[in-house]
Amino acid sequence: KNCPSIGSRDDWYGAFDEIADWFSIGLDSRHDHQTGFSFAVNASGVSYDEMIYNDWDIDSDWNAIWQAEVQVVDNGWSLEMEIPFSNLPFYKGDELTWGLNISRFIQRKYETVEWVAFPLDVEGFASQYGHLNGLKGIYPPAKFEFKPYSMAGVTNFSDIRLMDYESSTSWETNYKPIFTNNVGMDLGYKISTNSKLTFTFNPDFGQVESDPADVNLTAYETYFQEKRPFFMEDVDIFETPLEILYSRRIGEKAWGQGMKVSEDTLRVNDNDTLYYDIPEIIKGAGKFTGKTKSGLSYGFLGAVATLDDGNSWANLMTKGKNRNYFATRIKQDLFMGNSFVGLMTTSSMVDSAHIFSIDGMTNFLDNQIGIDGQIIMNSDKHKGFYGSIGLYPPGYLSAWVDYYHYEKDINFNDLGYLWRNDYTQTKLGLRFQSLEPWNIFRNASIILEGDMEKNTDELDLGKTIELIYDLEFDNFWVVGGGLYKIAEHFDDRKIILDYEQNEFGPPIFIPEVIGSYFNISTDKHRKLWFTLSLTCASNTRDDTERGRYAELNYKPNSYLSFSTSYDNYRLIKQYHWLESFIESETVDTHYIFSDLNRKMDILTFRITGNINRKLSLQGYLEIYSNYDIFDRDSYSEFLPSLKIYSDTTDYILGQGTWQGKSVYTDDETKLNSSYLDPNMYLGLYPQFTKMVLNGIIKWNYMKGSNIYFVYSANKSVNGTPFSGIDGLTDFLQFNDKKRWVEVLRDQTFMIKIDYWFEK
Repeated sequence: KNCPSIGSRDDWYGAFDEIADWFSIGLDSRHDHQTGFSFAVNASGVSYDEMIYNDWDIDSDWNAIWQAEVQVVDNGWSLEMEIPFSNLPFYKGDELTWGLNISRFIQRKYETVEWVAFPLDVEGFASQYGHLNGLKGIYPPAKFEFKPYSMAGVTNFSDIRLMDYESSTSWETNYKPIFTNNVGMDLGYKISTNSKLTFTFNPDFGQVESDPADVNLTAYETYFQEKRPFFMEDVDIFETPLEILYSRRIGEKAWGQGMKVSEDTLRVNDNDTLYYDIPEIIKGAGKFTGKTKSGLSYGFLGAVATLDDGNSWANLMTKGKNRNYFATRIKQDLFMGNSFVGLMTTSSMVDSAHIFSIDGMTNFLDNQIGIDGQIIMNSDKHKGFYGSIGLYPPGYLSAWVDYYHYEKDINFNDLGYLWRNDYTQTKLGLRFQSLEPWNIFRNASIILEGDMEKNTDELDLGKTIELIYDLEFDNFWVVGGGLYKIAEHFDDRKIILDYEQNEFGPPIFIPEVIGSYFNISTDKHRKLWFTLSLTCASNTRDDTERGRYAELNYKPNSYLSFSTSYDNYRLIKQYHWLESFIESETVDTHYIFSDLNRKMDILTFRITGNINRKLSLQGYLEIYSNYDIFDRDSYSEFLPSLKIYSDTTDYILGQGTWQGKSVYTDDETKLNSSYLDPNMYLGLYPQFTKMVLNGIIKWNYMKGSNIYFVYSANKSVNGTPFSGIDGLTDFLQFNDKKRWVEVLRDQTFMIKIDYWFEK
C-alpha cells in the first residue's frame, strides 16, 4: 500500500517529506566526496531534484531535465526513472566509479530504508555514499542545449503619486500602459563531460512570486533570495562564506541614475536631488564552469546590462550604455576531497569596484573537525575576514566558534552583500542533539550560544547569551523556542546621515534587553495543521516588543492545498530616532528623537492546485500594513557632548536663533520655517498599506518546456491608516486625492512560452 500526494515539481514539503511514499537515488558522479545529485519521485509521480555541495550544503533550486513514471498496483507501486547522463558532470575514462546511495521512505511506517545508512552522529552526505564500480562506455549524448522564449504582456497603471512629499497636493495621475514584447534565449554547450558554457541573451527573469513587501528605514539593507534561473545554476562554484557575489546586484535598480522627482530642499541639502530607482535590463550574460579530474573547479561569469530609461528595446540593446559585471572563481580540492582552497575576484565596472578573496575549508577525522575561513580585500586594500571551527565528535554534543571582522572602510556591496562594515563578531555555540527516539520524543536539541559584537574602535555593540530548544514528540507535534539576554551596549548605526556614503551619527546607548520566543506546530501529516509563534522582549527602559504569528494549512486531498498566515507586530519605544537636520556648516547637526508606537500586520493567502503533474495553478496574496505614531509631545534632541536627550533645547522649543520656528508642523503654510510633521511625511512611511497579488497557471506541455499565464496586481496607499476587516474593504476601494496621501497601483497580465531541446 502506498500514500500518494500530488504536488508541483520540487515541492518537497508538499509532496515528499514524511507525507507520502517516495524513492530517491543520489549520485556523486565526480566521485569527489563533496558534490552529489539527488533525484526523487513520490508514489504519484511528482519529481524532485537537488544538488549537494561542500558535502552537506543543499541547493534545492538545482534543476535537471529527466523523467519518471510510476504505476500503482494492488500491493504497492513501481517506478521507472530516466536520468540522461547529460545532466551529470563526470570525468571521461574507460571505467568509472561513482558515489551512490538509494533511499525509500514508507509513509505508513514512517520508515526510511537506505542502501547506505548514514551514521546519525557523523556530519556530511556525499562523503558517506557507497561506491558504484565498473561503469564503462558512458558519455553524454547531448552536448548542446537551446531554450528560446517568447513573452507578451501589458502593465496598466492608475497611480495618484505625490511628486513632492512636502507638497500635499502635488499629484501626478497621467500614466500610460506599458506593453511588453520580449524574445530571448538560453544556450548551453558541453565542452567536455565536466565543463560547460552557458549564455543567455535578453533573458527573461520574470518572477512567479514577487519579493515580500518591505519598508526598511534602518541602516541595514534587506536581503532578498535569488530567483532567476541563470544565476541559480552552478551556485556552488561561486558561493563563499562572505558573499562577495550577490547576484541580485546584476539587473537591480540603479540609484541616482535617472528621472528627477523633486528637489526636496527642506529635508535634505539644497544640492541633493531625489530620483526614482531606474531598473536595469540585462542584455546578455555568460558563464564558463567546470572541474578537472585533479579537483580544480573554475567558474567565469560576465554580464552586460543597461539602464531601462524608457527607450525602445532595440535602442536599449544597441545604443544603451553598457554596465559590465565580472566574477572569476577557482578552487582546488585537497586531501582526497571534502577540503579545498579557493580564489575569487569580482568586478563591478559601473563603480570601478574590485574584490579579491581567498577562502578554504577542511575536514578531519571523518568530518568530526571542520575548519572554514575567508580573507577578502578591495582595490583600496581594505580587508574583511571570516573564520570558523566546528567540533562534531560521535555522541550527543557538538560545538563551534565563528569569527567575523570587517575593517572600517571595507565595502563590497557594489556586487556583493555586506550587512555592515566596521565590525567584529565572535559567536560560540554548544549543541545537545538526541540521536534516537527517547520516551515521548522523536528527537530533541538544545543549543547554548554566546555572541559578542564590537566595532573597530572597540565600542561595545552588544553581548548576547541565548538558549534555544526544539522538541518533536511521538505524535509529530513540535515545540520550540528560546530565551536571550542582550547586555547594555551602544548602536553606532542608529542615526543615518548618508546611507549611500556610509556616514552615521554618534553612537546611541541601548539598555539591557531580555526576550523570549515560543512556537508550536501540530502534525504536518494531517489534512489540517497549524503553527503558532509568540515573541516578546523588553528593556530596562520599559520599551516593549511583541510579535504573534499564526499559520493555518489545509490539504483536503492530494491535489489541492490552502494556507493562510497572520503576522502581528507591536512596538512601544522611547527615544526612536526620526531625522537629523544640518542647518549650516557652522551649526551642529540636530538629531531628533520621539516616542514611537508601531503596529505592523501582514496577512497572506496561498493556494496551490495540481490538476496533474503537468498542469498546475498557484495563487498568492499578501497584505502588508504599517502604522507608526510619533508622539508629538515627546520630540527631543540628542546632545552627543552630554550623551542625553533634551526636550528643552532652543531648537526643540523654537527659541534663540530659531525664535518662533518649531521643528515640525502640520500647517503647509509654515513649511518655509518648519519641517512637515513626521506623522504626515510619506518618506518615513508612517501609514502605509500594500497589497501584492500573483496568480500563475503553468503547463509543462513537453519535457523541459512550459507555457505560463501570469496575472499580478499591486496596490499601495501611503499616508492614511486602515485597520480591521472594514479597513481592508476601505483599502481595496480607496481611490481618493487626499492631502499628503498617494496611491500606487499596477496590474500586469503576461503570457510566456519556452521550448527546450538538446542535441
